[in-house]
Amino acid sequence: MKISLIAFILAFIFNSQFFASKIGLPIPFGTEEKIIKIRELPDNFEFRIRDGSNYDIGSLYTVKRFLWLGYSYGEPKFVGYLNSQKKYAPFTSKELEQIAVRANIQLPEKAEISFFDLYISRLLLFVILSLSSLYGYKFYVRRRKVLTEREQEELPSWPPNTSH
Repeated sequence: MKISLIAFILAFIFNSQFFASKIGLPIPFGTEEKIIKIRELPDNFEFRIRDGSNYDIGSLYTVKRFLWLGYSYGEPKFVGYLNSQKKYAPFTSKELEQIAVRANIQLPEKAEISFFDLYISRLLLFVILSLSSLYGYKFYVRRRKVLTEREQEELPSWPPNTSH
């Protein structure tokens, strides 16, 4: 009975994830690219792309996630941030230097990863997995205790032993 219940729950979860991916719902694990804004540039014609939208300096990196919390990150690189998580303008290092000089800003040595992604998400993921392990172990110990107590009870066997 319990095995069939566990199998049903697992089948339901995998089936839900399959349909969620078909209709475009976010799945709580996988890999995605993330863009964050690092430096804001003035909103003038020097810092516009062809379609007329302004850009800022951003950082693009890959996040491997589990339960929506990142646990591993790719090497970040500088890009043009276009107020979107899906669109960006790629820069060469020479173009990036020219933009920094024209905007009179100081860029960091390396592109950055957001504080939440780098520290907080790993901490939250560790806490969630630790609590799950702790409660799983407590459940296991309690269940083992009940089973050993039942074993020690003298229950009549079936069929009853009638020979004396």
